[in-house]
Amino acid sequence: MLTRVFLIFCCLCSYGFSDAYYFFKPPKGWKVANPDLLSESVEIGFIGKSTFKFKPSINLATEEVSLSLENYMKEVKKIYQNDRTTSYRDLGKLPTKAGPSRLLEITKKTKFGQVKMLQAILVKNNKAYVLTGAMESKGFIDMYSIFIKTFQSFTFTDNLLSVIQNVEKKEKLKKTISSFQALENKKDKQKQFNILQKMITKDFNELGTHWQIAILKDIQTAK
Repeated sequence: MLTRVFLIFCCLCSYGFSDAYYFFKPPKGWKVANPDLLSESVEIGFIGKSTFKFKPSINLATEEVSLSLENYMKEVKKIYQNDRTTSYRDLGKLPTKAGPSRLLEITKKTKFGQVKMLQAILVKNNKAYVLTGAMESKGFIDMYSIFIKTFQSFTFTDNLLSVIQNVEKKEKLKKTISSFQALENKKDKQKQFNILQKMITKDFNELGTHWQIAILKDIQTAK
């Protein structure tokens, strides 16, 4: 039986990486958003529980750019300035594990009422990374620190295994991956991959669902 993370992984089979791997740690208990409902630029999203009609959400969008962060922010602000349903505040710099980002607070009128958003924007290697946390205005204060913590967890790495702190668990995972890669029979590979899925979802919960999806895809597509 497929695990929840692998079902998500299958839905996100087009989700990939360029010069580096990147991921953030979503709040505990938040579910992955249906990829079919996300806009084209959004790579992954998570939805939390709430009594409000507009559920709290966090997503990551990317865009190829040839601008610095400063100039990219100017373009972003122009978009918000030209939208009569939207107002914004520049809250300054926000450090993340991937590097410095710029933080915006946005207020927007929607069919659900007034929605507030936080956006952390980072530009690196000609690519803009936009993390957005959204919530109804009434519940925004309670979500503020959760959004900030999630944004700050945004990480770049050239090796997904390198972020594992527990040496014993890391070595065990490496051996299991090697066993999977050495197999040629499709049925045997699927059986070993199922073992990997269970191991990753059970033993590496602290790294978050986004990392789990990323490493499962990397294992599956590695040559």
